[in-house]
Amino acid sequence: MLNINAPVATLRAWRSYALISTTILFAGFLFFSFRLYPILESLVESGTDRYQSRLIANELRQSSDDLTRMVRTFAATGDKRFEDQFHSVLAIRNGEQPRPEDYDHIYWDFLAPTMAGQANMARHNRSGN
Repeated sequence: MLNINAPVATLRAWRSYALISTTILFAGFLFFSFRLYPILESLVESGTDRYQSRLIANELRQSSDDLTRMVRTFAATGDKRFEDQFHSVLAIRNGEQPRPEDYDHIYWDFLAPTMAGQANMARHNRSGN
């Protein structure tokens, strides 16, 4: 005798296996996702730290350039304003003085030409021309 329900039973078995396999794969995916998340989070954090370190290093380099430029300008012109500006940059860099508003990498570049122009005008006026 031929059992008509045999193909239906086989289909049910395959469907059960497929459901169990999908459930196991999904559970494995969730497991590895939760294991991977802290690793990825630490990678993002290290990238952020690296970026912040680069910003700080760039700021230190810029302030060193500013200090060098100001001391050279003071030596060339003898204008006390450049010496005062030198000490201001040093105090800001050492945390002894608050940063001016809108203080960024080119703050002193905008201030120095104005001061240099005034120093040149004063020197020109002293020479009598």
